[in-house]
Amino acid sequence: PVRGFAGGGAVADFAAYQRAAFVVASAHGVRISGWFGVEGTIIGDGRRWDQVRFNLFPSRAGFMAVLADPSRLEAQRAHREVSIADTYTLLVRPAVDSLAASIRSA
Repeated sequence: PVRGFAGGGAVADFAAYQRAAFVVASAHGVRISGWFGVEGTIIGDGRRWDQVRFNLFPSRAGFMAVLADPSRLEAQRAHREVSIADTYTLLVRPAVDSLAASIRSA
């Protein structure tokens, strides 16, 4: 996801959400592929972002289990919703194992 944080204590609120969500996500095998700070527009539609994250879920079922977890949902209501001004999430399947083959066939 890419995120634009709200003002005030947004970063602290999001950190509180993140701690609770990590407990749930790690139990389902989620790994962090990369979290990066952003300086401005990265999608091209003019919106400004603060952060982009790449999280690796072991399966769609694992992703759905994390989303539905009651403790994560409680932390979302208390901390995430007040901390984010805008967000955009995209689910993709990695195809790194076929990268070399795709270059040869081009």
